[in-house]
Amino acid sequence: MAELRVSQDPAYFRRQGVLARFRLTPWRFKWFMALYPPLLVNGVRALRVAPTYQHVRVKLAKTWLNTNFNGSIFGGTLAAAFDPWLGVMYWQILNHRGVHALVVNLSLKVEFKRPALTSVWMDFTVTDAEVEAALASLAERGKYVVPYTVQALDRQGTCIAQAEVVLHIRTRQATQPTAGISF
Repeated sequence: MAELRVSQDPAYFRRQGVLARFRLTPWRFKWFMALYPPLLVNGVRALRVAPTYQHVRVKLAKTWLNTNFNGSIFGGTLAAAFDPWLGVMYWQILNHRGVHALVVNLSLKVEFKRPALTSVWMDFTVTDAEVEAALASLAERGKYVVPYTVQALDRQGTCIAQAEVVLHIRTRQATQPTAGISF
């Protein structure tokens, strides 16, 4: 099995841009995501972030900004609430281990089960085995594709929507730019 190259060279970070050195504490991660405009406007907020970034509990609050004429939360708002979390979690997990990777969502497929008439909650979890599988695949092939299924639950625990998120993770080379990377 090949070994992943871990860079601590400051010049590497200058070449990769400011985001490559963004190692956030869980508290800062929570507030950074809370103030991100697409999430802020839609009422999406991280309630809990595990110290290892392997679990995030998210609340999508029902507000007048995200309620449609039927009195339920817009489907696009639900999709937006599913979108960023797993990718950013993997990015932070790998970044804290010194592995510089590009993490993107390949696809997001949302199946709406019933109208979201109240606020909804989502739990995003990445297990230790999944992190180890990602590290092994990155070391061996330089990329890792993983699907996740996440549910949005209302106050009664009823499934409102279920999403399948497929992530593509690729290691960054020292000469690779931060934008314009082809797959």
